[in-house]
Amino acid sequence: MKIVSFNLRCCWRRDEQNAFVCRAGLIYEKITAERPEIIAFQEVVPQSLEILERTLPEYEFFGSMRERNFAGEGLYTAFRKDTFALMSSDVFWLSPTPYIPASRFEKQSYCPRVCISTKLRNIKTMETCRIINVHLDHESDEARKLGLQCIYEYIHRHNSVDKQPTVILGDFNATPDTETMQSVFAQDWLFEASQEVTGTTFHGFGKRTNCKIDYIFVTEEWKNRVVTASTWTDEYCGIYLSDHYPVCVEFTNNQGE
Repeated sequence: MKIVSFNLRCCWRRDEQNAFVCRAGLIYEKITAERPEIIAFQEVVPQSLEILERTLPEYEFFGSMRERNFAGEGLYTAFRKDTFALMSSDVFWLSPTPYIPASRFEKQSYCPRVCISTKLRNIKTMETCRIINVHLDHESDEARKLGLQCIYEYIHRHNSVDKQPTVILGDFNATPDTETMQSVFAQDWLFEASQEVTGTTFHGFGKRTNCKIDYIFVTEEWKNRVVTASTWTDEYCGIYLSDHYPVCVEFTNNQGE
């Protein structure tokens, strides 16, 4: 079973040959070749969502844009319909008032930050899990840590009545040496499934190196199910999948398999 964190990059004309319309075919080919069961997309905009839903009908998409009027960019989690069924879903903002759209912390960039939670059931094994798709603030370590605290509280609150193996994945906008990531690594109930990925995830269309800011974490139930972790580094004539390399972790379906 493959789970992927994929920052799509918004649709910007200034990206020229790496504008989304030029990358869409490469993205389609990669996803259909790899057939991941779950993909957590960040930086989704209506134009890219329409293309994804049209070209990938085998996936169901759930998510939201982040602005007050539910416009702009957002997060969407996609899962294969032949593998998973949606049991429940939730959208909340990383802020002191999580269910007020576009709310934010005081010390944060101008960008609201939304979080997508989906509870999925494997239709073959009947196992369930919770997927938390996140894109943290790009400016403030404090806002990132406060956002993570919102996510932790959300998970603990829901686990108190419905304990689930949980995957937290996405664009954390923080390299491993930052306060943000050190605070995550210090959590004794979270384990980095993407630990094998030690190099670049954000590369700016081939312009940057040694910038890992995309991660996949799991709770204890799945820590021994990790088979391998890698990045999708596909490139064709200077065209990339995105300005981030998607992070892919492969898991066994059942512990001990």
